[in-house]
Amino acid sequence: DLLEECVVKVRSSGKADVATALEVILDKCWADAAHYRKHQRAKDAKSESA
Repeated sequence: DLLEECVVKVRSSGKADVATALEVILDKCWADAAHYRKHQRAKDAKSESA
């Protein structure tokens, strides 16, 4: 994953605090995306049964 490579590069360059901040942001983005997909699936299922 491209973003993970960036985090690894930043961390190996000695900027661990920046890498940690990036990971926190990424985790939130992934959580938001998963949450959105779950809602989309539920919405799709409802429209199919209707």
